[in-house]
Amino acid sequence: MKGTQKFLLASGISVIAIGLLYGIASKAVFGGIVGLSIQDNEMHIFRANMGLYCGLGALLIAGALNKEHIRFALLLETVFLGSLAAGRLVSFSVDGDFH
Repeated sequence: MKGTQKFLLASGISVIAIGLLYGIASKAVFGGIVGLSIQDNEMHIFRANMGLYCGLGALLIAGALNKEHIRFALLLETVFLGSLAAGRLVSFSVDGDFH
């Protein structure tokens, strides 16, 4: 397995793990670690994010395992991480820098 495939595999597993934390243990993660309270009627948002992250992680793993799809998986990785970074930049510009 080449370095690119290892990177995509590790990235896919990490994205799935983060997605599962969003959906399964969101009250514990956000309440205990971050200090935010989440109501039961807000859980569907975090479970939708869990599905999105798990789907993207699965595509990254599939790209790592199938050599024909490595370019697509790298493009997906770039768009995914770039979108997260762009969202953070918008948040900083609109909301300011919070600690």
